[in-house]
Amino acid sequence: MLASVLSGKEKCNRRKSVSPHIVLFSCVLLIIWLFWRDSVYRHVAVTAFWIPLIWLAILGSRPPALWFAPTQHVGNSLKDVDGSPYNLIIQMAIIVAAIITINKRQLSWGLFLKQNGALVCLYSYFAVSSLWSEFPLASLKRIFKDFGCVFVALVVLTEENPTFVLTTVFTRVSYIIFPLSVVFARYFPNIGRNYSIGGEPMVTGVATQKNSLGMIVFVLSLAIIFELLRISKNKHTSATKGHILILWCMLGLGAYLLHLCQSQTSLLCLLLGIIVLLGCGRIRRTSNPRATLARIAIAISFLILASSALNLKDIVLSLIGRDSTLTGRTNIWKVLNEKPVNPVIGCGYMTFWDSDMGQSAIEELRTLKTAHNGYIDVYLGGGIIGCVFLVAYLYIGAKKTISNMLSGTNYGCFGVAVWVTAIVYNFSESSFLLLGSLWFALILVLVEVPKTTSEDELSTSPI
Repeated sequence: MLASVLSGKEKCNRRKSVSPHIVLFSCVLLIIWLFWRDSVYRHVAVTAFWIPLIWLAILGSRPPALWFAPTQHVGNSLKDVDGSPYNLIIQMAIIVAAIITINKRQLSWGLFLKQNGALVCLYSYFAVSSLWSEFPLASLKRIFKDFGCVFVALVVLTEENPTFVLTTVFTRVSYIIFPLSVVFARYFPNIGRNYSIGGEPMVTGVATQKNSLGMIVFVLSLAIIFELLRISKNKHTSATKGHILILWCMLGLGAYLLHLCQSQTSLLCLLLGIIVLLGCGRIRRTSNPRATLARIAIAISFLILASSALNLKDIVLSLIGRDSTLTGRTNIWKVLNEKPVNPVIGCGYMTFWDSDMGQSAIEELRTLKTAHNGYIDVYLGGGIIGCVFLVAYLYIGAKKTISNMLSGTNYGCFGVAVWVTAIVYNFSESSFLLLGSLWFALILVLVEVPKTTSEDELSTSPI
């Protein structure tokens, strides 16, 4: 015991003997080298690269205002930076750049709106919900800003080879997020570590909360695994052993960060996503893929129905380190259920937590502005009607991704993995309609774009 304590002190002293600024400088040099090394392997057009990359990097870290003008915070309560001019200027600049890029590519907006009716209806309804919100201008501003995810996603999807651009952007963002998060967590605790409202220490890395860090790590890691599977099965790829080694190193850093931040939901979703990616490849190789998929759906439905009778839920929760209350989430849901929210139309987009009802829930539960459940958060903002629009969008998106997967496209396999993990993730965390990496990834795989270019050269290489 004494030896382990002394060993821990020696490690701590060695870390202190190394200047944090030298470590940070070395990390920046590493990131620059990784970008250069990746550009040698694959070249991407400037517009298709920087617009989604900067957007995803912001979604996966913290608002620009907290980088350019850091605020003092106690526990996990930050000063409100939603209306910061830093955020507004940078986000609007990215959105405008995305719109200009899309228009230059002559996207047929009429056909786009027709092919994505469910998504348009979902956003349109929540835009209308600002009419009955207590804060109509704030609600309308948020829905417009959040719709920016669609414009940025179209920059990727209107490329001649969207799969290539997507994997490049996600991989290169991991070159930034992963090393910086490790450096901040170990050498800059005032940035990379924080305390929850309950006073528990947590690792946040480049993000502001451990679950936010867990989400971006899980999404980027899933994209890296997709890239590795594609490379391993594509004999015509130009990937070198050095590039593959770098991808495996990024996965190692991702696993280390998930261990540090202890985001069990993100870890579970990453494992589930890997299973889905591998499973899609096996399903496509069967003699009757549709029948195989139907049998799997029936088996999953049976397990869900049997879980109540066999108490499987508590067993699974104990295996992933969660109790039957999902770390207090069931108490949050119970309190929110007692609030007098209009069950049909809700409180208006993203304004429940700013209302008197939301503030009383925050004070009572000592929690953040989230229900830790994406479906409940959508219900609070849009009621049953909002949930119906969301379910319709997810259902139509599922049909599209499954159809793409069965037709032999790798993009379809990645789409199914993102769709499944997003459905599961939102049972204990919130990501639907929010500016976050998982919702951005979901839009990327569910949005239908009018085909005006050649087919993706990577789409039919098997996984």
